Amino acid sequence: MKYTFILYCCLAAIVYLTSCQKEIDWNIPPDPPPPIPINDSIYLKEYAELDTTLPSGSDTIYQQIYQYDAQKRVIQTIATFYGFGSPDVTSGNFFYNGTDTLPYKYVFRFNDASDTYVDTIFLSYDQGLVKIDSTIEYNQSNGQFSGIRTLVYTAQGGNTFLQSRIYLNRAAINPVYAWSGLITKTYQNGNITVQNDTSTSFIQFTGYGHHEVRYDNKINPFYKVELPYPVLNRFKVQRNNVLEERSWDVPGTILRHLSYNYIYRSDGRPVSVKVKDVQDPAFEIKGVFLYTNL
Repeated sequence: MKYTFILYCCLAAIVYLTSCQKEIDWNIPPDPPPPIPINDSIYLKEYAELDTTLPSGSDTIYQQIYQYDAQKRVIQTIATFYGFGSPDVTSGNFFYNGTDTLPYKYVFRFNDASDTYVDTIFLSYDQGLVKIDSTIEYNQSNGQFSGIRTLVYTAQGGNTFLQSRIYLNRAAINPVYAWSGLITKTYQNGNITVQNDTSTSFIQFTGYGHHEVRYDNKINPFYKVELPYPVLNRFKVQRNNVLEERSWDVPGTILRHLSYNYIYRSDGRPVSVKVKDVQDPAFEIKGVFLYTNL
């Protein structure tokens, strides 16, 4: 397979946190309380991706599981990547203030060949969309602080002005790396259909500087469970499901062109999707959606 496509992997994109909006607790927080079963069949329980070129039984390349609390808020995600030797497992825990429906903190755990890492992300919002995210990077195995990454999203009409800062000290002073730029967007039916990065820097998070996306009119199950950002990032989570996406850096040079074909439940929620690379017909990924109490 030419490359592995992860449809809406919220763990594939590292969120970037700021330490300036609230006091930081440098201790690793405990896990959330055990999840409570939800039996209304509209909340995403699991999403898995299959490489259709591999034999059945060994074709799963990615799996993500969602767990909820009694208020039907996501409290944990567990993602497993297959196909590179031993399965690579990452996890994320979400923390809420009172009855808030959006988390104020997100703790992401992952491993490399020797160490375990913990990223603690503090979040603030503006009109239901992420305004600031600040990530404290920490090597849990050796107790070493790595740095703080901050992204600030500021609305400018229908567009977003994005600022980025990186700090190598816990006091979060004197950023060693910073950039900013305007992200221009076009909307249709509440979905971002065109996005341009005028800073040429944000592409390190989205992959490309220009995006054109076409959607269906059905319910996107990821819209309930992923963090609501005001821009298209790697998740591309909008109100409806993506039917086609084209992305590039240089106009006229399409670097990514994917098409999506869904099978839906009677209520409009997708059961499965086939993702094809228009430029490489041999590439095909099948995604499977499982809901609570299907």
